[in-house]
Amino acid sequence: MAITVTEGEIHLGDKLHFLGPNTDFVQVVSSMQTEHHAIEVARPGDQIGVKVDERVRRSDSVLLVSEDV
Repeated sequence: MAITVTEGEIHLGDKLHFLGPNTDFVQVVSSMQTEHHAIEVARPGDQIGVKVDERVRRSDSVLLVSEDV
């Protein structure tokens, strides 16, 4: 799944919520790459690839799940 980070940072181990008309699941980031190189942190403006276990569609949103509740 290709993602462009628009704000904040994504770290290995963070939880992402994939949400759309036919999509709704949360998954821990276990693998993240940019330009075919493994990375541990993605920052705004980075285009990254994240391995997902379920189908994600182009129009779906990807949200970082905050642990601060």
